[in-house]
Amino acid sequence: MVNEEAQAASAAGERARAGTATYIAFDVAVVVAMLVVGYAVRRHALPSTSLWFDDAWVVAGAMHFTPSQLIIAGSAHPGFTTALRVLDEVFSGNVGRLAYLPFVAGCVTGPCIYLWLRDLRFARSISVLLSAPVVIGTIPVLYSGRVKPYT
Repeated sequence: MVNEEAQAASAAGERARAGTATYIAFDVAVVVAMLVVGYAVRRHALPSTSLWFDDAWVVAGAMHFTPSQLIIAGSAHPGFTTALRVLDEVFSGNVGRLAYLPFVAGCVTGPCIYLWLRDLRFARSISVLLSAPVVIGTIPVLYSGRVKPYT
């Protein structure tokens, strides 16, 4: 009798683990789909040659500051200004590529919101509905190619 109960409990545990694996696979599929869709709708938002005029002043402070001037040189948050400076060093002066920072941030924001809501135990449907506007919304897509601290 005890052995039968142990086997039943073991079988129930196996079914629960199999169900959890299915849910994890679904979450991974949603995140990958959001990343692909986010990239697909944003790829035309990147500048083709250089930056827009009003983006250039944000980059100018980031490209020409010294560490002692971090607070006063950039017009943006010091962390954003530092990130732009690091990208400027990596891409060695190609200012058009500095738009990659907000582009990547725009692509990963939707999946991050989905995962955060799932971590807070929201239902999958609610998590998708609340994160989808960031993935495909007109304004977030438009500003994903702009070098602004609020993108």
